[in-house]
Amino acid sequence: MTHYEWAQSLGLPMNCFDEITRGFVNDGFIVFYKGNFDYDDKIIEDANTYAGEIAKYCKLTSAKVYVGMKIGKIGEKWSPNKYLFSIETEKENI
Repeated sequence: MTHYEWAQSLGLPMNCFDEITRGFVNDGFIVFYKGNFDYDDKIIEDANTYAGEIAKYCKLTSAKVYVGMKIGKIGEKWSPNKYLFSIETEKENI
């Protein structure tokens, strides 16, 4: 299932799919992108706004934040495009 098909299955408005901020968390990094794994000023703004909250939600004590992805071959590990900053969060006592 492609990202487009997945979003469509969730009932997201597909007329603006290429402008929706998307991303993922993996191996201590958070990546934000839109469309075909691109970024612009809005994506950078969203990364600045939401990275800390996402890190806390995912219980990360530290993370590197990136925007965009360098598109590789299917099945290979793709690399983030642009490094923005690192964040540190406090551990919560549970």
